Amino acid sequence: MQILAAQTLADNMSMKIAVIVTSCLLYLACRTPLLRADCITLKEGGEIRGTLITEAKALPRSPQISMRTLSGAAVTVARDEVEAIVRRRPVIEEYESRRRSAGETIADQWELAEWCRQKALRKEREAHLHRVIELDGEHVGAHRALAHVRHEGRWITPDALMASRGFVRHRGKYVPARDVDLDLAHESAHESEKNWSKRIKQLSSRLAAGPAQRREQAQKELYAIRDPDCLPALARAAASDPDAQHRLMFVEIMARIPGDKPLAALAAQAIRDDAEPVRTLAIEAIGRKDAKSAIPLCLRALKSSQNAIVNRSAAVLGSLGEESVVPQLIEALVTRHEYSVEVPNPDPLFCNAGLGDPANVVMPPGLALNLMSSGLMPLVAQNQPKPVRAQTPDKEMMTITFQRDEENPEVHSALSRLTEYDFGFDQAAWKKWHNGRRAGRIRGTN
Repeated sequence: MQILAAQTLADNMSMKIAVIVTSCLLYLACRTPLLRADCITLKEGGEIRGTLITEAKALPRSPQISMRTLSGAAVTVARDEVEAIVRRRPVIEEYESRRRSAGETIADQWELAEWCRQKALRKEREAHLHRVIELDGEHVGAHRALAHVRHEGRWITPDALMASRGFVRHRGKYVPARDVDLDLAHESAHESEKNWSKRIKQLSSRLAAGPAQRREQAQKELYAIRDPDCLPALARAAASDPDAQHRLMFVEIMARIPGDKPLAALAAQAIRDDAEPVRTLAIEAIGRKDAKSAIPLCLRALKSSQNAIVNRSAAVLGSLGEESVVPQLIEALVTRHEYSVEVPNPDPLFCNAGLGDPANVVMPPGLALNLMSSGLMPLVAQNQPKPVRAQTPDKEMMTITFQRDEENPEVHSALSRLTEYDFGFDQAAWKKWHNGRRAGRIRGTN
């Protein structure tokens, strides 16, 4: 019994030791980098395969190269005897061995392709699949593995199938072939626009400060610009420069750029700029080009909540000579806009937000007329960002928001210029005339 117990104890200890050793080996296997299978090619011919012992960082200057061969033997050769050193993973070494021993048959090449699939050797697998197809042009498995499709009685690649339909692969997806050139052209233009943005900023900063000679040189370089890709940068400079003379110069530069690409920037300047000379020059520049592409932007501005923008956009439209915009101009002949003004609170109870806290109310038309006639409420300037405060200190103030219909003189001028008729600001008369003209009941000019 004692002998049997001792034997059982020994067996248990052996099993525990085996488990511990196995665990350690597994741990080391996980922690140890994947061993490489390297190859030294000798100048006199021949190869030595195995794992390099010489450290990688010492290879360029080491007079001797040491390697442990696949059989476990250590071999050292002089550096000047080595033609080349190739470092490869063991799976590549195994692949090379299998490739050299594989026959030029359909079965062998297919088997090697499947082995490469299991080992995640994608490029090597594709090479053997193509070899299978060379040996058997109708090998279904190889064609499907290469994602080939059957089309009109023959196997072709997905790219070839899509090309037959006018599509090409671009950035991971199929797009119409014509779109590729457009996309590449857009990329090129975008990069050019970025470069111009930096350049225009530099030249604009030179205009604002520095010696006179430096400012003149910047101006000379700006006037020499003819590249349409600079337009976004020029438009930003024209919109943001506080100096009206500089803005005039930017408009003139944009006008000199050939083609119709400057029209959008010129139209925006003609509508948004507060200086009349700048707007006039922009309108004249638009008129020297095929201005039809500027019409959509002006029509959108014609619906602006800002009365000044409505009139400026009408001035541009009137200069273009395009009668198709007449209906939109008729609608914009009289527009309603909202204004705010701060006035003394005539009755504290009228302000429902409490003492000292202005309330937003809609002013009845009669009250608005009374306040304006009394001089307490001045006419509100166009595009007023904040309520106007009446000059009545030490009194409780209230903010009144009201709407007012505005007759737009530039819209009227544009209508008269385009139609050679004049019905003043009577929208009903203009609409009646336009409907009659469209129906053919009215011909000729007034």
